[in-house]
Amino acid sequence: MRVCRLEGLEIARNGAKLLGCPIGTDAFKQSFFHAKLEEIQGLLHKIGLLHNSQIQILLLRFCAHPRVIYWNRLIDPRTPGKREFLLQHDGQIVRALQSALQIQPSDFQAHTATQLSLPANLGDLGGASLSSQARLSEIAFASSIAMCSGAIYERLSRRRFSDWLAEPHHRFHDLDIIAHACEDWSSMVAQIIRMDPNKEASFLEVTPEEGLVPLEAGPVDVGAQWQQR
Repeated sequence: MRVCRLEGLEIARNGAKLLGCPIGTDAFKQSFFHAKLEEIQGLLHKIGLLHNSQIQILLLRFCAHPRVIYWNRLIDPRTPGKREFLLQHDGQIVRALQSALQIQPSDFQAHTATQLSLPANLGDLGGASLSSQARLSEIAFASSIAMCSGAIYERLSRRRFSDWLAEPHHRFHDLDIIAHACEDWSSMVAQIIRMDPNKEASFLEVTPEEGLVPLEAGPVDVGAQWQQR
């Protein structure tokens, strides 16, 4: 309490940012998303002031568009406000691209949005290669957890919590981020198999649960186990 009375010390009651990620109440997270959208819109406005369309597109592709990838990988898709944030961000990028290419919104066909995410050799739109971050939300989060799950398991094991020591694998699966990542992974696999049933065999070798939990405690490259052909 003595520390809290220090002049200029602000107490975060609703939430805080940890490594740029919002942690706290739903209202705090939504205000975080709103602030980021305003920042991105300010950046897009400055890009739009440039008089070279090619430079505008390159800045959209390599600077403005990738800004949300970090949050997309780190924040659970179930977080209130995240999906709306990504949808609005995607809309911002599309409108900025329309302006750069001098395309009227009324001339922007439904299939054109799909073209934005294609690589150049598959017929992308103006070299943009701008994937919808809202569409990638589930797989972005699941892939991120897959790549760091070994480190999560190892570090929690070092803490030597009594209930963790008794049933480490069970407790690991009880973590929300692990359960949610497995759920998202299963959802994406189901979508892929519906589109191409021949892919089903590619996902039978390692299930999300087997790939996420090491067979023995200790360092392990779990991400490599979880990646599928």
